[in-house]
Amino acid sequence: MLQCFVCPVCVSVLLSHTVLLELYEETLVTEDDVKRMKGVGGFLGDRVVLVQCTKPPDVVTRTCKMLDQHGYNASARQLRGW
Repeated sequence: MLQCFVCPVCVSVLLSHTVLLELYEETLVTEDDVKRMKGVGGFLGDRVVLVQCTKPPDVVTRTCKMLDQHGYNASARQLRGW
């Protein structure tokens, strides 16, 4: 019988995809935003901050809440400007 052990890297990648999908479904990021994030590289939270920092305050607030829910607290604080 094959057992599945999920390594920390796989968990991180899965979480990143989940966050991006939820941001997209809530229309907080666009396809163009996701393309921009792919070109930057690095930590997901940093890429989200880079794209979202120029958006309207309500979008930033909703994005921060979602980042906090998924444990990207430092990125949410940075996006809030704290």
